[in-house]
Amino acid sequence: MTECRLCGDHLREVADHHIDEYVWVDSRHRTTGRDLDLRDLPMEPYAYLSWLGQQCTSGRALDLRVAREYSSLKVRLDSGMSFHQHRPGQVQPSRVRPPHHCRWPMWMRPSGWHCRQCPYWIGKRDWKVTTKHLHIMGIDPGHTTGWTRLTVPRYSIFGDEYPEITEWDYGEFTGPLARQAVEIARLARETQGLDYKTGVALVCEAWDQDPKFKSTDPETLSPVRIGAQLELLREQGLLGDSTLHFQSRTLIHATAVSDERLKKLGMYVPGSDHIRDSTKHAIIGLRRAAEDPFTFGLALWPYPPNGIA
Repeated sequence: MTECRLCGDHLREVADHHIDEYVWVDSRHRTTGRDLDLRDLPMEPYAYLSWLGQQCTSGRALDLRVAREYSSLKVRLDSGMSFHQHRPGQVQPSRVRPPHHCRWPMWMRPSGWHCRQCPYWIGKRDWKVTTKHLHIMGIDPGHTTGWTRLTVPRYSIFGDEYPEITEWDYGEFTGPLARQAVEIARLARETQGLDYKTGVALVCEAWDQDPKFKSTDPETLSPVRIGAQLELLREQGLLGDSTLHFQSRTLIHATAVSDERLKKLGMYVPGSDHIRDSTKHAIIGLRRAAEDPFTFGLALWPYPPNGIA
């Protein structure tokens, strides 16, 4: 709730479906308010105008001051200069970034998103959500692969709902690398079964080669092999509707998702670096999606089949 910068009335934003716009209304559900100088009148403005007119025609000597006040108030009331359109003083910026069309951000109306340059628009029926939750799975691939699955409300990414993690699960895969990739794909399909129209967003750690790295141990390349096998499984349709994204491990440090941060969140898993790293990648993915929902967020959970067309 905010205040009108012209009169100080408390305002709230509501949808006016007659004009298909969002408007600001006061406690009486009015979009206009009386000017401040008229609020100090001893009675309602039109009643006060009538009283002034009676004073001017009462038969007594004409009071020029009363006549001037009568003329001034009548002109204001007749020309509509006695009230103003409510304008909010301070408005919190929206977390929702609009889609773009014709190289311009679209205009949000009660009926949907409207292009500012052409008649194109996205109606509510086209972007009505089909699932209430979104799933993201962080993956730390290697000889032992850690995974973490987080579930969040859809509107915590694509709306203004308070961000929270409603479900948290984690584990590890070991054994042949191909078998690990198949198990990740199976887990992704099972996760999609929870919200069948929305695939899980797989955020896998990218393998960043250090030029000074000289090891010949084949196990050091296991993250690359698992990543390549996941891409093959995606091309074969064995990941369901899941999306696959590779994220640099340097983002863990750049975004300050440390072990201490995990402890504060109550998500620290002792004993397993792989699970902790996968949790960090999942959290970073959610953070990036919330900061840029209509670019990175749509890349993680694309539409259709699960949202705006």
